[in-house]
Amino acid sequence: DDSTTTLALAELLSAVTPLTAITNSLPIISKLVQIKGIRLISLGGEFSHRYSAFMGMFCERAITSLRVNTLFMSTSAVSDNIAFHQEQEAVKIKQAMMSSATQRILMIDSSKLHKTALNYLASLDQFDLVIVDSRVDPESLDQLRKAGIKVEVALLE
Repeated sequence: DDSTTTLALAELLSAVTPLTAITNSLPIISKLVQIKGIRLISLGGEFSHRYSAFMGMFCERAITSLRVNTLFMSTSAVSDNIAFHQEQEAVKIKQAMMSSATQRILMIDSSKLHKTALNYLASLDQFDLVIVDSRVDPESLDQLRKAGIKVEVALLE
C-alpha cells in the first residue's frame, strides 16, 4: 500500500529477491525500480498528492484483476481490534488489496494503537498476522492476543 511503514519494508526487499512487487505508491515505485531481481507492477489511477500514490477507480480495477500471495499494509489507527483510516478513497484501495490477497499482514507502529479515524477499514481478525513495533505496551499486546489476533513484535533498531 501507500504507507510510510510499507516504504520502510520496501527498502529491505533487496535481501529477498527474486520477487514480484505490486504497489500504488510512487515513493515505493522509486525505491523498487533500483533493485535488480524485483519484477515491479505499478498500479495506475489518479495520482493523490496527499498520499503520493495512485488511487481511484482505475487503481481498484487493476487490483481486482490480480491475485497476490502476500499483502503487507498499514493503517492510521487501530482501536477495539478494528483498523481505521481517515480517507475513504484509501480505504477502498486497501480493501480491494485485501480481497486480492491470499495472506494479509498488517504492520502498525504502536503509536497507532488506541486511536480511531473516520472510516472502518477491517477487523484485525481479517489479517493473518499483525506486526507491531517493540514500543507496544504489554497490556495492549496481551489484549490483542486474548482477542485471538496473531501478533508479532518487530524490534526497533
